[in-house]
Amino acid sequence: MLSKSSIINEVKPLNLLEERQKFFADTSYNPQFVYQRSIDPAELTVWGVPKEVFFRHALEMMAYWNRQGKDEYPKTFSPRVTQEFVVQEVEAFNSRYNLSQPVSTLFSETTIARCMLKGNTLVLRANLDYTQNTFRDVMRHELETHYLRRYNHALQPWGKEKFPDFVFRRTEEGLANLHTFLFRPKKLLFKTYRTYVATYYAQRGSFVDVFNQMVALGISEETSFNLALRTKRGIEDTSQPGGLTKDVSYLEGSVAVWAWLQQSENDPKDLYLGRISLEQIPELKPESTTEGLLYPSFFTDMTEYREHITVIGKKNHFDTLIAHVLENEEE
Repeated sequence: MLSKSSIINEVKPLNLLEERQKFFADTSYNPQFVYQRSIDPAELTVWGVPKEVFFRHALEMMAYWNRQGKDEYPKTFSPRVTQEFVVQEVEAFNSRYNLSQPVSTLFSETTIARCMLKGNTLVLRANLDYTQNTFRDVMRHELETHYLRRYNHALQPWGKEKFPDFVFRRTEEGLANLHTFLFRPKKLLFKTYRTYVATYYAQRGSFVDVFNQMVALGISEETSFNLALRTKRGIEDTSQPGGLTKDVSYLEGSVAVWAWLQQSENDPKDLYLGRISLEQIPELKPESTTEGLLYPSFFTDMTEYREHITVIGKKNHFDTLIAHVLENEEE
């Protein structure tokens, strides 16, 4: 029986730094990870496994992106952020929403993700790799999506019910991912595609296989290592196929949420009733309250919001994937 709580916090290897050093001393070495507990492989794939049609689409879009050039924002117009800037932005978020339990910031040398929301703490890699524009994209993802949905969830009559992570995760990450790219000029989901591709390879090969495949796609060795780590988390002997499949949620969820938002009768505010899935909205909306709910700043102009969402789908050719999202819902 799978736990209702997410295992994401349990799949960080205890010996990560040691195994990282071994790998870069010999890139044919498959790390041997140690965890707090032995993890059942079934727990690592509760989000599903990568699908061939999404994998092929991701490869095609990565190739297109490489031809177009990767810079989303003109670097000259957006300086790189400092830790002080990050703290100020988070404090501004707290002030804007008048939060009784404000979000704090923590800079970590060991976190696997570049940025993640853990409780009421925004955890970032100490070596910040953001411009001001891209960090504000992160704020829309982590705080104006994840945090606000969780905040609103607690206000609902059914708010004490914590649904299993795999129930709402595809909607959760799909929505947050769309919001990451909402105001980007090109709106091409390059990082979404590369994590999907890495997850696909991880389910079929070793840590070294994932690393080599990503390097072959033109991705730096440092980033390729991080992608292999993300997608091989949870297994001890990384020479074996398998690993965490949470990253399939970003691409598949983006397509599902985009398709839902294309229906004019669907209200985007329903996505902020709580940490629930698209499929749960019809059931839970009649039992929900809107009193005291918080909504993201970009909902001020809902017409503009829908236009940006529509463009994301068009530029990423989501229409070719909708049928396969519907197949998921029928399974």
